[in-house]
Amino acid sequence: MLYVALRETTLTALGLVAATVVSFVALDTVGDHDWFGAAHYAPTLGLDARRASTGDLPLVWNANVDDARARTIRDLERLRAPATRDGAERALVARGSAALPVVMAHLDALPADARFAALRALSAGSRVLTGDETAPVPARPGDDGAALAWWQRFYAARELDFRPGYASRQAERLATRESRNAAERVARLGTYALPNLVDALGVARSPEAVARVVGALSDATGVPMRLGAAPTAADATRVTEAWKAFWFARHLEYETLTPWQRTLGHVTETRYGQWLVRALRGRLGVSRVTGRPVSLELRERLPVSSFTSGLGGLVAVAGVIAFGGGPAMRRRALRTKLTDLVGALAPGLVAFAAAWWVLLRVTSRSDALRTAAELFSGVGAVRSLASVAGCAALASLWLRRPKLRVVLHAVRVEAERWTSERLEPTNLDLVRHAARIGAASLLAPMGLAAPAVLLASLVVEVLFGLDGMGALTLRAAQALDAPWLMVGVTTVVPLLLARRWAVGVLAWLLNVRAATPRHSPDAPPAPPPTAPLHSPPSA
Repeated sequence: MLYVALRETTLTALGLVAATVVSFVALDTVGDHDWFGAAHYAPTLGLDARRASTGDLPLVWNANVDDARARTIRDLERLRAPATRDGAERALVARGSAALPVVMAHLDALPADARFAALRALSAGSRVLTGDETAPVPARPGDDGAALAWWQRFYAARELDFRPGYASRQAERLATRESRNAAERVARLGTYALPNLVDALGVARSPEAVARVVGALSDATGVPMRLGAAPTAADATRVTEAWKAFWFARHLEYETLTPWQRTLGHVTETRYGQWLVRALRGRLGVSRVTGRPVSLELRERLPVSSFTSGLGGLVAVAGVIAFGGGPAMRRRALRTKLTDLVGALAPGLVAFAAAWWVLLRVTSRSDALRTAAELFSGVGAVRSLASVAGCAALASLWLRRPKLRVVLHAVRVEAERWTSERLEPTNLDLVRHAARIGAASLLAPMGLAAPAVLLASLVVEVLFGLDGMGALTLRAAQALDAPWLMVGVTTVVPLLLARRWAVGVLAWLLNVRAATPRHSPDAPPAPPPTAPLHSPPSA
């Protein structure tokens, strides 16, 4: 059983990665998509909308991960050639102190003309680094002794400041409390502190704290994105998202990656890699259809769709167990069929209710009761119940296929044991049968009818006007809403791939060795471990 679980979990994970890669590439190829919600802030940040939305990143593989260190080394090489010297000098000035450690390490090895340009570029940011002093500028190439001595003296005194740990501590102090000392130290680090300031946005717990951090970001970059004197939580959220959009588009200009980060960067520093990293953190972009964050739409719609498809599949399985089967099974007495219905439905219904309530609490946070009230009151209740009935009806048609009789009959036997033992059952017998049938009735819809349940959920949501994931997915497909369609892929594909796992667990749980997806539809069902109490299995 452990081998089956590990194997199917691995296959599901690999299948999900493959499906998301294919879907992302297909969607990215057919149009320009604001995957990361950055294009919305492009005009305010002074960025090109295309660059803001993609960060100039390759699609799925980054052969050369150009971080700040690699770009600075390249610019220093460009200083050697007169044709590229001016452009390289402007790039170094724009990068600011983020380039300082690399420039200082290579300064002595540069020829006179290149060193002259590098010292001139460093001098442009010297007042920021010192607070009030400007580094001397060489008058001409070769006459750089005073400037070189000034920078060597400065860096000898401040070298320990240009370390990630020091910058991180100062940025965190700025984000957690009012500290003039931390503000001055962060300011003297210049653009070198940008990665740590962006990380500090996640530490800032109040609008005032966010205002301090974004003020430092604005001072270092010159981007006029600040908070006012009396910021609100909404203002803080908006400005924070804008700076995260800026950082997505420009982070490799200022951030020097560790060797491990550069190795992972072949994948993570791509458009797909950035989407995957953000998706794992719950940042899924903005829906083009609704104009709202995808994560918010998911929290509101997932409980609705899970209720419809989950309960519909549960009812469908119980109904087919009770009233389906071959001719012999359908000739059973009504009392026997109702016994099977209760036995198949009751434990699974309790387990489903508990699991759905946990999902509702997780997705709706403090509004779980309000969300449940909207779903089960008035018109909402009518739509919900009609959707469940429609989903159950469509799923039951799929479950009546002959190849599923083996597992369904084994579930039926467990249901009969749970409700009516030949001998007086002990409490342990009741718990054992209830656990088995409860798990089986939850696994059966996913293992046996996942495609039908998902398709039925999509159809009934549109038919009965239920605001679930299926309804928005249809609208997203028409509008080519890439961020939401990727969410659809990441939620549907695991359910489809987990069918093998669910069937394997069902077979192990109910001791049905022949219950595999390769079982012939014409073969008679394998006998259960104990004969059914009311009637023989159908042929």
